[in-house]
Amino acid sequence: MLLTCLLFILGGCENAENKWNAKIALEQQNTKADPFANEQLLTKLIDFNSPQQRHWLTAQDSQIQFIGDADDKKLAITFSAKVNKSQLRIQPQTPWDFSAYANFNMAFDVENNSPTSAQIYLSVENTDGKTQRRSVSLPPAYRGTVYFPLTGIEAQTDSGLWGDAPPWQTQDKLMVWRSWRKTDEQMNQMAALDFFTLGVLDDKTMAINNIRLRQNPPTEPDWIVGGGLPKHADDYGQLDFSTSWDIDDNFTVNAEVINVTNENILKYADVRERVTNLQYAGRRFQVGFSALF
Repeated sequence: MLLTCLLFILGGCENAENKWNAKIALEQQNTKADPFANEQLLTKLIDFNSPQQRHWLTAQDSQIQFIGDADDKKLAITFSAKVNKSQLRIQPQTPWDFSAYANFNMAFDVENNSPTSAQIYLSVENTDGKTQRRSVSLPPAYRGTVYFPLTGIEAQTDSGLWGDAPPWQTQDKLMVWRSWRKTDEQMNQMAALDFFTLGVLDDKTMAINNIRLRQNPPTEPDWIVGGGLPKHADDYGQLDFSTSWDIDDNFTVNAEVINVTNENILKYADVRERVTNLQYAGRRFQVGFSALF
């Protein structure tokens, strides 16, 4: 029997304005047509039915298998709680070339088959070795589409919120930044995708399918309204840290720190002294243990 205990969680500051904006967005979402209801597919990144493309997959401290119908296979992944980082890498023989497309987002369909919520990370790597890392929290039994913009104003704009302001009111879940935000990184050619978990307390099992590029819908007119965008913003990001200690064969202690560097968001006008927006996100700690009897 596996016993998992969460000892404590210390939360950082939560912005009341963000909660209010989320409430408004949810109300608007119930009245607007979903912009991805008739999505425009640009290209699929991998076909799990293809024996050749299956060789692009490398499981690192994770387990994979192909499930589903013969002509519509899904990739089932189990991320292990026995290691700090459990990972699946998808690396084609030739990098994906997206240079023929403009204003696109990456999306994939996912099912969380775990009895608990799962924080899943995705790192995209370009041909220069530069990476962008994002994450999303999936509740138990979640089934739906996860996405994030890769190009276009929705990908380049720093909204002034810790995380990302949802660019479209949609049922699809937005993956948010978990790396340094650099405006000059190009993702028109992509070398690899890395799905992974960090310091989970129990195994996470999910099914992924239909990894694809979609055309961005038109920019919503009421996205980031009120006074315009700031002229300048410091590079910022969120560094997360997690680790685990095997006390013995049956007892493991896990620790995680979100926003290790306690990064803040600073926006300014023509000079740094003329601050237009300063937000404190705070740091969060979590400690737990797993015991096998």
